[in-house]
Amino acid sequence: MFETIDPYYNIVQRPADYVLRLRIALTDLTPDEGEGEGSASLEAELLDARTGEKLAAFISTIDGSKGGWRAQRKWLAVEGAFIEWSNALLEFMDSFHEDAEIEGA
Repeated sequence: MFETIDPYYNIVQRPADYVLRLRIALTDLTPDEGEGEGSASLEAELLDARTGEKLAAFISTIDGSKGGWRAQRKWLAVEGAFIEWSNALLEFMDSFHEDAEIEGA
Protein backbone atom coordinates (compact mmCIF):
# COMPACT_ATOMS: atom_id res chain seq x y z
CA MET A 1 0.00 0.00 0.00
CA PHE A 2 2.76 2.43 0.91
CA GLU A 3 4.54 1.82 -2.40
CA THR A 4 1.54 3.52 -4.06
CA ILE A 5 1.59 6.51 -1.68
CA ASP A 6 5.34 7.04 -1.19
CA PRO A 7 6.15 8.50 -4.64
CA TYR A 8 3.62 11.30 -4.03
CA TYR A 9 3.63 11.86 -0.26
CA ASN A 10 6.36 11.63 2.36
CA ILE A 11 6.03 8.80 4.85
CA VAL A 12 7.16 10.14 8.24
CA GLN A 13 7.73 8.62 11.67
CA ARG A 14 6.65 11.53 13.91
CA PRO A 15 3.54 13.72 14.20
CA ALA A 16 3.80 17.20 12.70
CA ASP A 17 1.59 19.87 11.19
CA TYR A 18 -0.12 18.75 7.97
CA VAL A 19 0.60 15.08 8.70
CA LEU A 20 -2.06 12.36 8.64
CA ARG A 21 -1.90 9.22 10.72
CA LEU A 22 -3.37 6.22 8.93
CA ARG A 23 -4.59 3.30 11.03
CA ILE A 24 -5.52 0.12 9.17
CA ALA A 25 -6.97 -3.16 10.37
CA LEU A 26 -7.37 -6.17 8.10
CA THR A 27 -10.51 -7.81 9.42
CA ASP A 28 -11.15 -10.67 7.00
CA LEU A 29 -8.87 -12.26 4.43
CA THR A 30 -10.23 -15.24 2.51
CA PRO A 31 -8.00 -17.09 0.04
CA ASP A 32 -9.22 -18.12 -3.41
CA GLU A 33 -10.52 -21.66 -3.40
CA GLY A 34 -11.98 -21.41 -6.91
CA GLU A 35 -12.81 -18.86 -9.59
CA GLY A 36 -12.54 -15.48 -7.90
CA GLU A 37 -13.85 -16.64 -4.54
CA GLY A 38 -11.30 -14.82 -2.39
CA SER A 39 -12.12 -11.62 -0.53
CA ALA A 40 -10.61 -9.09 1.84
CA SER A 41 -11.99 -6.59 4.34
CA LEU A 42 -10.31 -3.52 5.75
CA GLU A 43 -11.19 -0.94 8.39
CA ALA A 44 -9.27 2.32 8.36
CA GLU A 45 -9.24 5.77 9.84
CA LEU A 46 -7.31 8.93 9.05
CA LEU A 47 -6.36 11.11 11.99
CA ASP A 48 -4.69 14.47 12.37
CA ALA A 49 -1.28 13.22 13.53
CA ARG A 50 -0.75 16.08 15.97
CA THR A 51 -4.19 16.35 17.61
CA GLY A 52 -5.56 12.84 17.09
CA GLU A 53 -8.79 14.28 15.62
CA LYS A 54 -10.55 11.73 13.40
CA LEU A 55 -10.84 13.13 9.87
CA ALA A 56 -12.27 10.09 8.09
CA ALA A 57 -13.07 6.44 8.68
CA PHE A 58 -14.22 3.68 6.40
CA ILE A 59 -14.83 -0.03 6.07
CA SER A 60 -14.38 -1.79 2.75
CA THR A 61 -14.86 -5.36 1.59
CA ILE A 62 -13.75 -6.45 -1.85
CA ASP A 63 -15.01 -9.74 -3.21
CA GLY A 64 -12.70 -11.32 -5.77
CA SER A 65 -15.55 -12.34 -8.07
CA LYS A 66 -16.93 -8.78 -8.15
CA GLY A 67 -13.53 -7.07 -8.37
CA GLY A 68 -12.55 -8.98 -11.50
CA TRP A 69 -9.57 -10.59 -9.79
CA ARG A 70 -9.71 -14.13 -11.15
CA ALA A 71 -7.98 -16.79 -9.11
CA GLN A 72 -4.62 -17.68 -10.60
CA ARG A 73 -2.98 -17.77 -7.20
CA LYS A 74 -4.45 -18.45 -3.79
CA TRP A 75 -4.27 -14.83 -2.57
CA LEU A 76 -4.84 -13.00 -5.88
CA ALA A 77 -8.17 -11.48 -4.80
CA VAL A 78 -6.57 -10.15 -1.61
CA GLU A 79 -3.68 -8.66 -3.62
CA GLY A 80 -6.22 -7.04 -5.93
CA ALA A 81 -8.07 -5.58 -2.94
CA PHE A 82 -4.83 -3.99 -1.69
CA ILE A 83 -4.26 -2.39 -5.10
CA GLU A 84 -7.79 -0.96 -5.13
CA TRP A 85 -7.50 0.33 -1.55
CA SER A 86 -4.11 1.91 -2.27
CA ASN A 87 -5.44 3.76 -5.28
CA ALA A 88 -8.54 4.89 -3.37
CA LEU A 89 -6.37 6.16 -0.49
CA LEU A 90 -4.16 8.09 -2.90
CA GLU A 91 -7.22 9.72 -4.50
CA PHE A 92 -8.60 10.58 -1.05
CA MET A 93 -5.32 12.14 0.07
CA ASP A 94 -5.11 14.10 -3.18
CA SER A 95 -8.56 15.56 -2.43
CA PHE A 96 -7.30 16.83 0.96
CA HIS A 97 -4.23 18.31 -0.72
CA GLU A 98 -6.33 20.04 -3.39
CA ASP A 99 -8.69 21.47 -0.72
CA ALA A 100 -5.71 22.89 1.21
CA GLU A 101 -4.29 24.50 -1.95
CA ILE A 102 -7.63 26.15 -2.70
CA GLU A 103 -7.96 27.49 0.87
CA GLY A 104 -4.38 28.83 0.79
CA ALA A 105 -4.78 30.53 -2.58
